[in-house]
Amino acid sequence: MVSGSGICAKRVVVDARHHMLGRLASIIAKELLNGQKVVVVRCEEICMSGGLVRQKMKYMRFLRKRMNTKPSHGPIHFRAPAKIFWRTVRGSLWDGTAAEIKREKPATWPMLLAVLEIGCRQLLFFSST
Repeated sequence: MVSGSGICAKRVVVDARHHMLGRLASIIAKELLNGQKVVVVRCEEICMSGGLVRQKMKYMRFLRKRMNTKPSHGPIHFRAPAKIFWRTVRGSLWDGTAAEIKREKPATWPMLLAVLEIGCRQLLFFSST
């Protein structure tokens, strides 16, 4: 910690495997707003609550959104899991940061894991392409 500033000088590497999309995005956004440098790895294994059909229909509705006069100016639809997560985090930020990836031990937040949040009764959809 840098004394008095509240900013940690160390970069945090987060392992996103089996974390819930929205909950992880809100935690990462708060860390970024506090000035922390964060790198998220294994975004392709992020969980989204609900079934596969529901998530697919939701994404298809998102793909239909476009600008009427010139679709190339309309919303850009990312398909990569890392970019989908990036867009989710971006919604909570007013300014983005680019971070270089270093080899550090990935951090996990046990309270955000899908197994603890949803339980065994409900099916999980792992967003992977």
